[in-house]
Amino acid sequence: MAFHEPRYLYGFHDPGGEHLMVDAGKPGWVLVAEEIGHDPEWQSGWDYSNLPNQGLGTIVRLDHGHYPNGTLPEPEYYDDFARRCASFCGNSQGCGLWIIGNEMNRAQERPHDQPITPELYARCYQKCRTAIHDRVGPGHRVLIGAVAPSNTQTAYPGNESGDWVQYLIDVLRCVEGACDGIALHTCTWGSDPNLIASDERMDPPYHHRRKQFRAYRDFMEAIPPGMRQLPVYIMKANQGDAGESWINENRGWIARAYDEIDGWNRAGGQQIRCLLLYRWSTADQWCISNKEHVVAGFREALTQDYRWGYQAEERFFPETGKRVRGAFLERFDRYGQELCGLPITDEILESGLTTQYFQHVALEERAPGQVRLKLIGREVCASRQRIAELEQQVARLQARIAALEAAIPGHVSKPAIADIVDALPKHPTKRYDTRSLDEITYLVVHHSATRPDVSAEQMARYHVEGLGWPGIGYHFVIDEDGTINQTNDLASVSYHAAQANAYSVGMCFTGDFTETIPTEEQLDAGAHLIAWLLQELDLPIDRIHGHREEVSGTTCPGEQWASGQKWRDLLLARVRRIQAGGT
Repeated sequence: MAFHEPRYLYGFHDPGGEHLMVDAGKPGWVLVAEEIGHDPEWQSGWDYSNLPNQGLGTIVRLDHGHYPNGTLPEPEYYDDFARRCASFCGNSQGCGLWIIGNEMNRAQERPHDQPITPELYARCYQKCRTAIHDRVGPGHRVLIGAVAPSNTQTAYPGNESGDWVQYLIDVLRCVEGACDGIALHTCTWGSDPNLIASDERMDPPYHHRRKQFRAYRDFMEAIPPGMRQLPVYIMKANQGDAGESWINENRGWIARAYDEIDGWNRAGGQQIRCLLLYRWSTADQWCISNKEHVVAGFREALTQDYRWGYQAEERFFPETGKRVRGAFLERFDRYGQELCGLPITDEILESGLTTQYFQHVALEERAPGQVRLKLIGREVCASRQRIAELEQQVARLQARIAALEAAIPGHVSKPAIADIVDALPKHPTKRYDTRSLDEITYLVVHHSATRPDVSAEQMARYHVEGLGWPGIGYHFVIDEDGTINQTNDLASVSYHAAQANAYSVGMCFTGDFTETIPTEEQLDAGAHLIAWLLQELDLPIDRIHGHREEVSGTTCPGEQWASGQKWRDLLLARVRRIQAGGT
């Protein structure tokens, strides 16, 4: 490895306080922020060797500039900025851990007021990471910049509320498979040490987000499963908000903060490698070097052994509800989730050997503590043949069930649906998250706000190529002739209604309903689809919302939805008629 990573969590944003850690025999981390511009011909670097020479970990954040020049430059300068990052890293010594940018969702970090969307940040990050690796080698680690918690200043399609956790999710989706680590920030809104372990939530509409220090957990829980092997670093932690800085008291806040992160690590989850206090220097009001009681609190924390690198004896995977433990967990970590997949069984006894199945492989314990891959090719082949036979039986039974259901009074038959999910354009690497169907609680109606002849394929192409989404944002698209197209599986958490994505189904009626309304064929087809979905998902009719009722700031599904010609009322009347047994 090209750099030193101490095991202790302690550290500061800015050099100057490292002697506290060295004197205590607990060397931790120091973050240095550098403003490097985007001139590719500028070849300056820096020698940070005095830090690793003391056993400290060095982290350097590469910023394009400060307000109003932006933590990243304008997009037309991304290539130049990437070359400048590579030259700075190549001409520096004593560091192999780099961060690209800072709090990209904050308006103050924008280049000349141009918002940095997740897609733009990911594009710049990937260019910088590639350039740095090409210059100094893949041993250097290039981290995703930290997102500002509780900041809603950057909204964009799919995240109209500016949700900060969704911003991180969208960044990570864009860079999955090409990322070396993740930087985070967190804080408490006040100096009370009890706020460290508080699960207090934000006010609506962000009531599902933590407000205090444990905002870091919202970020950690949002990291995609395929990226949970990556190292995480908390680069900024402080008490107070925009109008309040550190209180010069030692009430145990710092020790509680380190104890919180140490506890997270001891639980065996994705390891957080540092917690840096913001900040040592006198550059702004959060300076702690001139507050003797705050420094005393840091010294108090140094008397403990707060660190990272714990290995869990057992790990729970909420995606499948299974646990992996002992030698199976050790082998899973060695092979990685990409090879193994998620666990899909508990440990079972098979042919006298303890065995556990994963999505892609099976592991078996040949002797106590000795686990190896189980050869399952023959079993898979036989299973596929049996599955094909069972699928034929299921199809026959489904046809019989459909005939029986059609005879039940009040039963809503399934409408004719063209399944075009697999035929639509999709992103080459990104994929939507999935959910269970019982998590769906709302149906959200949209209009395409285009000519009615714009197709689902054209929408999907725009969402993928223009917005960088994994696929089309809707689950269903209803054409003006009444054709119902299924465009995503119901289990897909697609992008169509910001914070409501996780619990809603999105259906789009093609056309712009600012001045007009859907055709009779669309209303009939949409009502049939909605009535059937309400039945299948066991939802009441009041769970049908227009996009504008879930996300503020949008007129979708058109001005005629709830006023004017009120096509919402026309649609719901048809739904009720179908539920009552009409057509």
